[in-house]
Amino acid sequence: MKWYLHVLANYTSFSGRARRKEYWSALVIDFLIFCAFIGSALASEIWFFWGGLVIYRLAVFLPMLAVLIRRLHDTERHWMFVFVSCIPWAGWLIMLVLLCQKGTRGYNAYGPDALSTSAPE
Repeated sequence: MKWYLHVLANYTSFSGRARRKEYWSALVIDFLIFCAFIGSALASEIWFFWGGLVIYRLAVFLPMLAVLIRRLHDTERHWMFVFVSCIPWAGWLIMLVLLCQKGTRGYNAYGPDALSTSAPE
C-alpha cells in the first residue's frame, strides 16, 4: 500500500525513474480498487458506484501515467514508448515485456538508479 500512496503523492513527477516494485505494486492495488468498484456497482445496481468508478479512474489517471513513464525511464526508454501499447494485437504484449525488464544499473539519461532513491518510508 505504501507504494501506491507513494505513486499518488508523486503524481506530477514525470521525470526520474521508477523501479519494478513501485510500478507493479501500484498497478495491483489500483486493479483491486477498480474490481471493488465494479463489484459494488454490479451488486447494488446503483448509479452512484458507476459514477464513483469514473471519478476514481479520472483521479488516478495522471499518477498511473506518471509511474508508467518513470518505469519506462528506468529501462532507458523515452516516454513515447507509451504509444507502443496502441499497436493492434501485439502492443500490450510488447509493453508487458518492456515493463517487466530490469532497470539499468547506476545513473542513466533519466536520473540516478531507482533502487537507491525511490523507496518510500
